[in-house]
Amino acid sequence: MCAYEIGHDRFHRVLGINMFQDKLCVSLKTSTPEIQANFFAAKILIPDGNFLELVLQNFLRQRE
Repeated sequence: MCAYEIGHDRFHRVLGINMFQDKLCVSLKTSTPEIQANFFAAKILIPDGNFLELVLQNFLRQRE
């Protein structure tokens, strides 16, 4: 959770949205800021080789 919130802070500070106070309805699958924060957290928490493999597996699964 912390890595995810750091991703929001690093990427979305310029949007002027306080992610800790604003209650926004967003889709975790289609909202660009949410996707970016998830990607950032995954990159920090998952070793490099495993990360790329998981991204590819998810991409291929979504295309089925």
